[in-house]
Amino acid sequence: QYLSELAGTGWPVTDAVSMAGSVRGILDSRLSLAVLTEERLVAREAELQYRVVLSRFNQESAQRDRVKTILNGIEKPVPAGEEGAVYVSKDPAAARIMLQAGDLSLGRIDADNNAILARLRAEDPVLATGEFVTARIKDGTGLADRIKLLGADIKKLLAQAADQIAQAEKFKNEAAFRLAESENALTLTDFDTARTRLRNAGDRYDASLAAQDDNALRAERDQKIADLGGRIAFAENELIVREVRALITEGKRYYTAENYEAAERVLQQALGRWRVTNPSNDNAELDYWLNIVRVALYMRSGRVIAQTDPLFTDMSNLLNLARDDFLKGKALVEKGRKNEVLPFFEKAENKILLIKIPFPVNQEASVLSLQILQYRDLENFASLFRQKYNEAVAKIDRDAQNAYIELKDLQAISPNYPGIVNNIFNLELTLGIRVPPPDLTKQRRSDELYARALDVVQRNIVAQFPIALEYLNEAIKLTPEEQKVINLLDRVTSNIGGRSTIVLTNTAQQQYRQAEDAYIAGNFYEALRIVNNLMKDQKNTQYPPLIELKRRIESKI
Repeated sequence: QYLSELAGTGWPVTDAVSMAGSVRGILDSRLSLAVLTEERLVAREAELQYRVVLSRFNQESAQRDRVKTILNGIEKPVPAGEEGAVYVSKDPAAARIMLQAGDLSLGRIDADNNAILARLRAEDPVLATGEFVTARIKDGTGLADRIKLLGADIKKLLAQAADQIAQAEKFKNEAAFRLAESENALTLTDFDTARTRLRNAGDRYDASLAAQDDNALRAERDQKIADLGGRIAFAENELIVREVRALITEGKRYYTAENYEAAERVLQQALGRWRVTNPSNDNAELDYWLNIVRVALYMRSGRVIAQTDPLFTDMSNLLNLARDDFLKGKALVEKGRKNEVLPFFEKAENKILLIKIPFPVNQEASVLSLQILQYRDLENFASLFRQKYNEAVAKIDRDAQNAYIELKDLQAISPNYPGIVNNIFNLELTLGIRVPPPDLTKQRRSDELYARALDVVQRNIVAQFPIALEYLNEAIKLTPEEQKVINLLDRVTSNIGGRSTIVLTNTAQQQYRQAEDAYIAGNFYEALRIVNNLMKDQKNTQYPPLIELKRRIESKI
């Protein structure tokens, strides 16, 4: 400006003006460069600080994701389980500690980020509005928003963790209450309630562990459940042994009276009671008598028309009419009027034929046929009877069942025919219808087995009681009516106690549910694999639902 004024007075200052303009341009340029350099330095310092803050933020964000996994459940290997067997573990208590630490850390991150933003905004307006500083302010503002979102997420997860912890505690308390109820029911010998409440307790424990994994609680749960379950099974088994003995005695009485249907019904009831405390353990004595009764029922099947059969009324009427026709013909024969009997016998035989179409071995119809045959030709019937007897005897080795049926029909006509009683007796032994008479060889073997079992019991070698039970089960097959064997058998069975498992361990229960899910989804081989793995533990083989699940799976394969 000064040079411009001099130029107005006529001084020659043109060159000086030009030079000054150049200098000014240089100074302006240097000033702009200095400002830009300072802005970049400020922005760079902020960027370095942001990197540290962002790194800490990212760590907390990753920690949040890990916490979500912990809350939702992590698969862990089943202790001492099959390779690949897992259970789901949730740990909201650990998650809450991590979240609380994360919340504090996030607060410090937010404070540090705000401090950086405040410093940037407090810079000279020339610097604060520059491109690079503005970009850093934008980064800081964006990070502040992300911090708020993460903070809100952490608070939600804290609430979720608190809820899971509360649920776990609630279910744990309910489990203790159900255990007390089960214990009380056991004291009152209310075994059904005791078992139900014990299962309820197991379910509540499992719900608690599903919400909050706790190895100490799991061990406590399994120990308490197993202890009380064993006491329930033992006490109930003592009662069931007595009930089963009474039912076997009643079944044998029905069998002796040839009321095989009632005998099977009572023995089947005994088996049902036995299975309550021994779900997968056979009862050799029950099996023996059920087999005998069922063979007898099978042999009589079709021989006697049951009152429940839809054809009972019609067949009974036909039998009565056929018998009336036969008796009329028989009366004529006895009066010597043989030429008049044929129509009556033919009518009777036609009715018998109608009965034998649906019931070919019906005893009454068969015996009536033989009686008609007898009175058709009284003079030659003895020869015909002998022929039929010899034919039946010839079948004994190749067709014992039909031989027995034919001999029983012939016995109804001639009860004391030579050899018939002995052959029928031997066939009943062969077919398992009759209990065999005492056999000295079997008796000696039974006595030997009994002595071994008695020695174990008298010396109170509890660990060998299952072996003693095996001895007695074998002895009872050899001498089913030996009272001393029966008495010791009941004593050992009571002392061993019920072997049923009322509730599985926690991890086994989880695997059982996995098997159920696989079965429902149609993955039968996967379900069977899990079940077979569970069955490797002897206690699990006594769990009725697992036994039933295995049966259902195998029926689909």
